[in-house]
Amino acid sequence: MTRFTPRVILVIGLIVCLLYAYPGYLDDDAVWALMNSRENAYTNAGWPMLAYVWRWVSIAISGPAGMLLLQATFTLVGAYYLARRVIADRAAALVAVAVLLFPP
Repeated sequence: MTRFTPRVILVIGLIVCLLYAYPGYLDDDAVWALMNSRENAYTNAGWPMLAYVWRWVSIAISGPAGMLLLQATFTLVGAYYLARRVIADRAAALVAVAVLLFPP
């Protein structure tokens, strides 16, 4: 049996996260930011930077699924690089997937 490389572990973890969390959760602030991004109105009524990020994410994937993919990817990669500083690469990948799937 071959051992999974850290990259394979991370990709499998991201796929599992996207499968169970699809299409994502939108609270009131995220809904306002999504509406502002679609209207191209960046006001102080909500979070202007979040609306700006929604605008660019919506170009690739429309709706909350794009933001879910972006946030899950950043969380996974960030946790992996932080854990890799103190433990081996394969163990760091497993810890990053655990943090993504079962947040503290």
